[in-house]
Amino acid sequence: MMTKRLAGKSRWQRNCLIFCAAFLTTLLGSFASSGHTLDATFKGFNLSHHSSARHYPCTGDAPSQLYYVTLEMIWSQATHPDDFPNFPHYSPPIGAVHNTNYNLWQPDQLATPGIESMAESGNTSTLITEINQQISSGNAIDVIGTFQGFSSPGSWAFGATVTPDYPLISFTTMIAPSPDWFVGIHDINLCQNGEWINSLRLNLYAYDAGTDSGASYESANADTNPAEVISLINTTPFVVNSELVPVGVAIIERQE
Repeated sequence: MMTKRLAGKSRWQRNCLIFCAAFLTTLLGSFASSGHTLDATFKGFNLSHHSSARHYPCTGDAPSQLYYVTLEMIWSQATHPDDFPNFPHYSPPIGAVHNTNYNLWQPDQLATPGIESMAESGNTSTLITEINQQISSGNAIDVIGTFQGFSSPGSWAFGATVTPDYPLISFTTMIAPSPDWFVGIHDINLCQNGEWINSLRLNLYAYDAGTDSGASYESANADTNPAEVISLINTTPFVVNSELVPVGVAIIERQE
C-alpha cells in the first residue's frame, strides 16, 4: 500500500513521507510503552492511542496507594439563592483513612461530639481527637484533610494514603455560616473487585448534624434536645426550583 501511495511523488516528497511515518510510529510506540495516552491533532488528522488497562491490586500484601481528594465547591448566590449569607466559606476539611469497624459519620446516626463541634462552629480539634483514638484502637491509620478553611465558590485538595486493610476514606467540612450544616463523604471504599479504583467523582450535598434547630444560615443558637440523627437537608435553601442542588463535588484520583 505504501508503494502505491508513493507512486508519482518526487524523491524529496517520498523521503519526507517515509520520515514522517517513521517519526509518528516511534512517537506512538514510546507513549504506549510508558503507559501514556496520546491525543493530538496534526493538520486535521486525529491521532489517538490508548495504552492497555493497568491493574493495581488492593488485596493481600499489595502496597499502599496514594489518592488526591479535590473539593470543587460551587455553593454561591447563583446556585443557592434563597437566603444566601454573607462571607460563605467552609471549615478545614478533616477526615480519616479507616476500616469497616469505624464510621466517622453516617446519615441516620447521632453525631459524635467531634462532628457536632465541627458542624456548629467549624472547630475540628475534638474530631481529630476522636480519629486519633480510633487509630490507637486499630480502626484507622491516618487523619486526612487540611488545617485551613476556604471560601465558596472555591476548591481545596489533600492527600489520602490507603492500604488493603484500611481502604476506606471519610471526611467532613462545615457549611459556614450555618446552625449545624456540613458536607462530606463517608465510608468510601477505594478497593473494588480486588483493584484500586482509578478515580471517583461524587456530588456533595448538605447534611444537618441534628444538634441545632436553627432553620436558616444565620439563625441564633438553638440546641436540639434531645439530639436528632444526621439527615440530608432536602428542603430550602438547598432545594432550588424543586430540585436538590449539590454544593460541590469531591474528585478522588489515584496517583502513580
